[in-house]
Amino acid sequence: MTLSAPQQLVQNELSRLVIKRGALAFLPEPPEIRWNGVTLRLSPLETEILSLLVRRGRASWEDVDSAIAALHGNPHNREIFIHRIRSKFAAIGAADPVETVRGWGLRLRVERDLFGSTTTWIGARTDAIDAFTPEAARAIAASGAAQLDRPFGA
Repeated sequence: MTLSAPQQLVQNELSRLVIKRGALAFLPEPPEIRWNGVTLRLSPLETEILSLLVRRGRASWEDVDSAIAALHGNPHNREIFIHRIRSKFAAIGAADPVETVRGWGLRLRVERDLFGSTTTWIGARTDAIDAFTPEAARAIAASGAAQLDRPFGA
C-alpha cells in the first residue's frame, strides 16, 4: 500500500516521537532504548520487554510472556532476558530499571535523568531527547553557574 504525501509526513513525524521516563527513553522506530542519551545495545526481546515497561510503567507476567512469545522467544526464559537487561544497565553504570513484583510481574524503576527529573514525557521528538546527554547537562549547568556570578539585572 502506497501512502500519500500527507500520510507519509504524518508517519515520519510519529516515527520520531519518544516516550521518556526519567533517565530512560524509548524511541519506537526503529526500536531503541536510551539511558541519559546513551543507546543501550539490547536484543530485540530485551528491547521489547523494556519498552513495554517504559510505555506502561508496569507489566504482568502474562503481558511479559506475550511480548516474548510475539517475537518467537520462549516465555520460560523470561528470567534470563530480565537478567540480561539488568546486566547491561549495570555495565554502563545505570541503576537496575526493573523491579520484580512477586506474584504479579514487573515494574519500572524510574531513575532521575541528568537534570534530576523523573518526569514522563510522551510525544517528545528525538531531537529533544538527543539534548539529554552528559555533555548537554554540563553545558547547561555551566551556563547557569555563569549567570549566578553576574549581578542581578546585568
